Amino acid sequence: MPSRYFSFSTLLLFSFLGPLSACVPKSPASSNAVASKSGHDLQIQMVENHAQGVYQAWKSTHEHAKALEDAVNAFLATPTPESLSTARQAWIDARMVYSPTEAFRFQGGPIDGENGPEGLINGWPLDEAYVDYVVDSPGAGIINDTDQFSELTAELLVGLNEKGGEENIATGWHAIEFLLWGQDSDPVGPGARSPEDYIAVKNPGATRRALYLRLTTTLLVRHLEGLVTAWEPEKSDNYRSAFVSNPTSATKLMLTGMGMLAGDELAGERMAVAWETRDQEDEQSCFSDTTHLDIKGNLAGVVRTYTGRHGGVDGVSMKDWMTGVDPVAAQAIDAAISKAEQSVSAMQGPFDAAIQAPDDDPRRIAVGEAISAIEHLAETIAKSAARIGIQINLEGG
Repeated sequence: MPSRYFSFSTLLLFSFLGPLSACVPKSPASSNAVASKSGHDLQIQMVENHAQGVYQAWKSTHEHAKALEDAVNAFLATPTPESLSTARQAWIDARMVYSPTEAFRFQGGPIDGENGPEGLINGWPLDEAYVDYVVDSPGAGIINDTDQFSELTAELLVGLNEKGGEENIATGWHAIEFLLWGQDSDPVGPGARSPEDYIAVKNPGATRRALYLRLTTTLLVRHLEGLVTAWEPEKSDNYRSAFVSNPTSATKLMLTGMGMLAGDELAGERMAVAWETRDQEDEQSCFSDTTHLDIKGNLAGVVRTYTGRHGGVDGVSMKDWMTGVDPVAAQAIDAAISKAEQSVSAMQGPFDAAIQAPDDDPRRIAVGEAISAIEHLAETIAKSAARIGIQINLEGG
């Protein structure tokens, strides 16, 4: 989603960054290589391999979302601590498969182009009181407002998503997350919603809460299915067919997705905002305390776009193509990826505890260093792209 406060490039965290221009020196001859026949053939194979990887990644995400739906339905049929734990784990498993797909964003493609479902799938941060009760307001939320919303339907929830404000999230991963975990008031752990919230004889809102959870989980599966269709192979009228038909445009879109996810979105919106405010409400998966997994998954999505490994495919990659066009540009990205991966691996969870720690605490320092390394990766992607004649805008404008 777009930045709510500021671009990361304007943060005090510039103090972490060294001069980037020295990392990728200019190469006047590199732009000529883009037009070479051999380079163009390799680029075609690279784009086609990427498209197949995108399809496989969305297909796997959709399958995991269906497994989540099955686990949610099993929990609602028999609300016990054990079935709730199983549903929560299914959410985590599906979410981990989804997170790398965010590298497909910021390109005007099926996920977040005009009328794209991204806001319905992954909108955040979520105002808990918009959906259900909170500690200081037991009658809050769509679930408990039977006067205004007498009948809960999928169409209603879609219409209410982000209605009246971007934090009025009614559908998607984080609505499901909140309904499974509840508010997170534990400084060292996730939310602890009781399965009794879904037992009608013990909780008067249980029936509507169960319906809401079932509806939003079904919507998630439906919206992901549309993305699978958009990237399905051997179709002449879907997004994939148009994408692979123009390798030059496709390459720019791939690089844009990598740079935007790494920089303005991941290093900025998802990490630096929370690091700066120290506010748990600014972390992405705050109810389940799995934000650290989101960060690792998002970075993995950037890396897989570069290495051609989305969806488990193993063909010609952007790294292969870029190495042939301009080895220095490829080496710079390799080095930046290595540093970012090392920095993210060094972070200690949970993320909310790390950002709220004192400035001299190793956990908070590690987050700051990871932010710096991921932002450096974004800048390196942009500079390496420029070396080969491709201009990408990390501000998304």
